[in-house]
Amino acid sequence: MQYINLGTSNLKVSRIVAGCMRMDKVTIEEADRFIRESLELGINLFDHSDVYGATAGACEEFFGRLMTPELREQM
Repeated sequence: MQYINLGTSNLKVSRIVAGCMRMDKVTIEEADRFIRESLELGINLFDHSDVYGATAGACEEFFGRLMTPELREQM
């Protein structure tokens, strides 16, 4: 995986971004697998927006339910 600096920060992010627009349409197990497999592939940047999902913030909330300190450290 290729990485670039995020803006002017020292944060290294993958050139490939995992989109989470439809995350609220899958099971919690499928979402967990998507996140973990993305990280295994070296993807550490996930696209969120408050307008994704059936209601404002739905996909972000769903993603947040899966977040652990371990996963956060990998992102």
